[in-house]
Amino acid sequence: MTRAARRRARAPKERRGSVGPVRPTMFVLHRWIGLVLAVLVVPVLLSGAALMLGPALDRVVHPGRYAVSGQAVLAPSAYADAARRTLRAGQRIAAITVNRSGPVVADVSSAGMPQGTAVFLNPPTGRVLGQGARSIVGALHDLHTSLFMGHSGRWVLGCVGLVVMLLALSGVWLWRPTVGSLLHGLRWRRHAQGASNLHHAVGLWTAVPLLVLSASGAWLAFSIGKSMPIDAGKVPLPIARAAMSPDRVVAAASTLNASPWVRIVWPTERSADWTVSFQAGGSVKVADDAGTVVRALDAERHGTEGLMRRLHGSGSDGGLASGAWRIVAFLTGLASLPLLLTGVAMWWTGRRKAEGKRDR
Repeated sequence: MTRAARRRARAPKERRGSVGPVRPTMFVLHRWIGLVLAVLVVPVLLSGAALMLGPALDRVVHPGRYAVSGQAVLAPSAYADAARRTLRAGQRIAAITVNRSGPVVADVSSAGMPQGTAVFLNPPTGRVLGQGARSIVGALHDLHTSLFMGHSGRWVLGCVGLVVMLLALSGVWLWRPTVGSLLHGLRWRRHAQGASNLHHAVGLWTAVPLLVLSASGAWLAFSIGKSMPIDAGKVPLPIARAAMSPDRVVAAASTLNASPWVRIVWPTERSADWTVSFQAGGSVKVADDAGTVVRALDAERHGTEGLMRRLHGSGSDGGLASGAWRIVAFLTGLASLPLLLTGVAMWWTGRRKAEGKRDR
């Protein structure tokens, strides 16, 4: 056997079906969907990564709001009274939330005022630490959940989730080496161009978490968008004068849940019930007129929505059982930027090569 014949015998065999009409179609879809829709996909993924940092990001932007002197909790009426003294005409308290390692937050609403305004209070004393917008975290949340488009933005986000799923699946298909085994594709230097090697490596290792995040995000966007009324973008105003005080509401709700309260939501012009959430999980609704109490379905923890929220890292328990999934989700969101940059570099290099061949 000649030396050339031995080299041909040792060369990796072409994978059956790896080159055909499917691969060029996948390549065109993957390239143009990624390039054209990057203006939507990348901001959604990066904002999701930033939201995984949670209060830590808000603490950096507004350190004064986190200058608390302890975590002892007062009665809810004490926080409501302290926050009410800072309000202007027409403003009303919509909710009060107790954070484990930060200020007590009183959400404020008024006609024509954008959602996200709040008063920040020192937990042990009720002293006002700050007042204003919910900072960059609230803006990132609005971007990630509705693209600042309200109700219609959720439907757009659902479509973006489906697009990301298509990008991940087509990317894995294109990663498959056309010759040799699948292990052959795990090599770093598959191509002479460094951008191609980086694109294949980052795309491969983030494909599975990207599929999980995009599928759960699309489900949540379509599910919540379908259940929301058309005017859901308009924040319902809390009622002007409630029949029950926040202290009475918490006392009534505590008959069904003995753990400490963490959030109380005022009745609104759309719903006449108070909602009290508790540290151990679960919520209780209290009728403002009669004071009757009933357990509320906690969709964030139970059922399909609870599972999807945990997979998406947005559940009330912080995602999957540990913080490991939040780290994976954070890194996956950040990976969208190098994937975009290397994809553009690959497209530009291929375009210049094609122009060079035509000029010959």
